[in-house]
Amino acid sequence: MTAVEEARFVDHIRPKPAISTHWGDIIGIVGDAERSRDLARPPVEIKEPRRS
Repeated sequence: MTAVEEARFVDHIRPKPAISTHWGDIIGIVGDAERSRDLARPPVEIKEPRRS
């Protein structure tokens, strides 16, 4: 899911807040999470992914 797709999905389901965690492990960078946060209407928190 791209940052734009994630933002649209968040807008559709309207969580309070959304938490972006699926970045930085296999694909994506923190910039993707930040872009999604900036595009979505509901608040989006960015959490650092867990390292195994």
